Order: sequence, then C-alpha cells, then structure tokens
Amino acid sequence: ASLGYAVVGFLAFRGSLGMRAAAVVGPAMFQLGAAGGHIYQMITAHNFAPGNAGVMFYSDILLPIIGFVLLGMQSRCQKAANTAHEL
Repeated sequence: ASLGYAVVGFLAFRGSLGMRAAAVVGPAMFQLGAAGGHIYQMITAHNFAPGNAGVMFYSDILLPIIGFVLLGMQSRCQKAANTAHEL
C-alpha cells in the first residue's frame, strides 16, 4: 500500500487537482482508520502505550487534516488564478 501511495504522490506532483485529491484521500482514510483502531484499543483494552495513544495516534488524526487543508488551499488558489486569467 505504501508504494502505491508513493507512486500516486509522485504522479500528483504535476497532476491535476483531482490527482492531488486522490493522493490525499487514500492515505488519509488509511490513517483515520488507524486512529479508529487506536481509539478502540484505548477503550476496550486500556492500551495507552506510547505507540498506541501517543504521537502515532495524534499524527493519524492531524496529518489527514493538514492534507485536506492544503488541498483546499490549492483549490482556492487554482480558482483565483483561473478567475484572474479570464479577466
């Protein structure tokens, strides 16, 4: 899975906004699913080990948010550039 995400990321570098969205959505869903697994382990098994409830948990939540924010910023910049180009 990681190799596939890497290939899509490299293709998205010069690709369209849709390709960039694909490069963000796949890994984001993976990380949010992992965060759900961490939450499940914290609730059911009381697993608050650093590898489960520490930096990994927070990065599984924050990195997708950062990715979607950057994708939204790219979309706004692209729309503004298209609008300015039409004038």
